[in-house]
Amino acid sequence: MSQNAIFARMKNARFSSFETTLSFALCVLWLFPQHVQSQHTLTNKHLCSKASHAGYTLSNKNAQIKRDFHVHYVILDFEADLADSTLSGTTTIAFTASNTLSQIELDAGENLRISAVFGQNQTPLPFTQNEGLLQIELNNELQANESDTVIIEHSARADADMFAPLSLGAHETGEVMWTLSQPFGAREWWPCNQDLTDKIDSIEMRITTADTLTGVSNGVLTQDEISGGQRTSVWKHNHPIPAYLVCLAVSNYALTEQKLVLRDEVLTIKNYLFPQSAKGFRRDIQNGAETFFWFDSLLIPYPYIDEKYGHAQMLRWGGMEHTTLSFMNNFNIELYTHELAHQWFGDLITCGSWSDIWLNEGFATFFQGLVFESFVTGEDLPDYWQIWKTLKKERILEYPDGSVYVEDTTNVNRIFDGRLSYDKGGFVLLMLREKLGHDVFFKAINNYLENSEFVNGYATTPDVIREFERACNCELNDFFDRWIYGEGYPIFETVYESTGGEIILEVEQKTSHASVPFFPDSFELAVWQNGKAERFKTALSTNRETLRFPFNGKIDSITHDPRSVFLAAWRAVEKSAIKSIKVYPNPASRQITVEPADFRQNITEIRLYDARGRVVRRFSINEPPPITLETTDFTRGIYTLQVDTETSSFTQKIILH
Repeated sequence: MSQNAIFARMKNARFSSFETTLSFALCVLWLFPQHVQSQHTLTNKHLCSKASHAGYTLSNKNAQIKRDFHVHYVILDFEADLADSTLSGTTTIAFTASNTLSQIELDAGENLRISAVFGQNQTPLPFTQNEGLLQIELNNELQANESDTVIIEHSARADADMFAPLSLGAHETGEVMWTLSQPFGAREWWPCNQDLTDKIDSIEMRITTADTLTGVSNGVLTQDEISGGQRTSVWKHNHPIPAYLVCLAVSNYALTEQKLVLRDEVLTIKNYLFPQSAKGFRRDIQNGAETFFWFDSLLIPYPYIDEKYGHAQMLRWGGMEHTTLSFMNNFNIELYTHELAHQWFGDLITCGSWSDIWLNEGFATFFQGLVFESFVTGEDLPDYWQIWKTLKKERILEYPDGSVYVEDTTNVNRIFDGRLSYDKGGFVLLMLREKLGHDVFFKAINNYLENSEFVNGYATTPDVIREFERACNCELNDFFDRWIYGEGYPIFETVYESTGGEIILEVEQKTSHASVPFFPDSFELAVWQNGKAERFKTALSTNRETLRFPFNGKIDSITHDPRSVFLAAWRAVEKSAIKSIKVYPNPASRQITVEPADFRQNITEIRLYDARGRVVRRFSINEPPPITLETTDFTRGIYTLQVDTETSSFTQKIILH
């Protein structure tokens, strides 16, 4: 089915007008039906792709310092020289002291060369730059609530590495320079206060470059002039913004504009694209824009409708959600939705520490999946929502440990761990929606987005817990202790039988990590008979329980969590099949796998006998089943396997060919 046909099914589509000023667009939107064939390419990569930039960070001692001033206004005046790989200019910072202040301390990394600092009236100010810090001596000591301004001259060099804080690379028809500041990279291209305690009230970005290029940034374009072979673009953003969301990109961009009517207000979407992307993306940009109506039906209005939303193409995989302007590699529907969700979760309200990054990335991942529940549906289409949940769940369960909450914020790869901060964080929200119900869940989210304590500021995990508890009038600390602060997941081992009009299940719950000894969460079972399933919802109150459900007839099988809404591993065996062994494949060529049907039993020894009854190999086993044995060095023929478990012994004929 074509992408346009799929998106024609979107709910409440109100795409009132679509105005194209130039018909150029981004890299091709790989819609989910194509990607599902390669799950490791799509769902096993976290879309924002920030972790690889760890080489440009450090054990950041200053990541969470609360400094004694508040930044009101910043003017960034840059000259971007792509031929020389440099970004140079001045940063003007207007601030107010919160305590007595004789010097101001900012973040300035090794890639940022500070050449001079001035106070008001161009008075030179003494400064030192060392170990990522810029310390400036002020002309006069400030008292609390007094204001001052510093002007800093600086330059930075762009790196060919796509994950550098300031990158430069070549595309098919030109070059592109762009920034990547999250989490600690802003200081490598402008002097700033990059903590997560203070947001800048407003910024102005002036970008001067060659007249064949376009410079883009946050906010609204207020000036765009060409003179003397140069082009100067001025952008103003009048909403609070943390340093890591300030952005700059320069290339030979072509512009595609879209205008949407949301709640009787017009939103302009500006897409700055490489010219060669013209044919592949006009349709994809329009499809992506349709998601605005979906967000508008679920959440408070788009926070920056008075300015814009937009995209700027760059070369790094994935995207980055700068306020009003996401940097994008492609228009994959998951990526588009993920970065758009960040405008609320990460931009309007920002995680109050990098330990709480799931409040940015987990929420964005939740919405990138939820789009399939609402949009890509139909009798003639696969269940992409179920596929997405299943793939995410499988990835999270690949390893037994890891908390969503980040303990080590000096490790950037850990902050942006795709399995934990993104996938598990998003899946926990899916479980919470299942627990509370859709309406209560979204009531809590919108209360959170409207809470003046957090809006245009910062929030932490306890803040979000309180909002959910207020909405449901229930206690959720235990839930978050298990799933956000704790590690691992439950493992259910079940032996079942049907007798006398009921199903009897002997269930033992183990946990993959000792930090959570027991998960009391409810879960769903599907009992299959003749291709149809009857579902039962239940929970355990202890680690070992016998569950009984009314059911008539023979059971074909039992599956756990049929809708993929609960993070747990599940192993089940029918009681009548316990006293057997599984050997596969059989016949075999290179290797065989041996597994007792009773998964509670460990294999202690395996012996291989030839057709004459002679032992040709004895295997001592020191690992839990299933056990894989290499068979390439055996003569082809018929053999007998004898498998000893902790309580039983089994034999099985095998053929090696």
